[in-house]
Amino acid sequence: MGKRLLNRWLKQPLLDVDEIKHRHDVVQMFVEDSELRESLKNCLKRVPDVERLTRKLERSRATLQDLVKLYQVSVRLSVVKDALERYEGELASAIEERSLKTIKADRDAVEEEIREAHEQAANDLDLPADKSLKLDKTMGARIQEHEEGGA
Repeated sequence: MGKRLLNRWLKQPLLDVDEIKHRHDVVQMFVEDSELRESLKNCLKRVPDVERLTRKLERSRATLQDLVKLYQVSVRLSVVKDALERYEGELASAIEERSLKTIKADRDAVEEEIREAHEQAANDLDLPADKSLKLDKTMGARIQEHEEGGA
């Protein structure tokens, strides 16, 4: 995703002055707060290519492993959101307004994709949707009752 995003930015640079200023503010935030920078860097380096996974879902070609990766992205987005919420620098309000809302929306979209895929898998396997699929360390799947309070 990073390579495609950088390519997109080079081919279609920002023209809106407010967007350019916001991007500069974000860069300034990371320059000034090395703890935040390192925290996000460590979290994001393990994030898979969400754009590619989403395309696979849209084309109905996603595997169970792809769904697990999307779930892991959803968990990491919460970590990113928490790190940004802890930021108390002069740009905190701008980050709250622009970035955190986007992260929350992205996380919700990923969780909705997972929910829809879960329902489709339940239909495909002719199982009730209140069953959950558990993966063990060897990526073997087993179906078990969904326990209250989350699985």
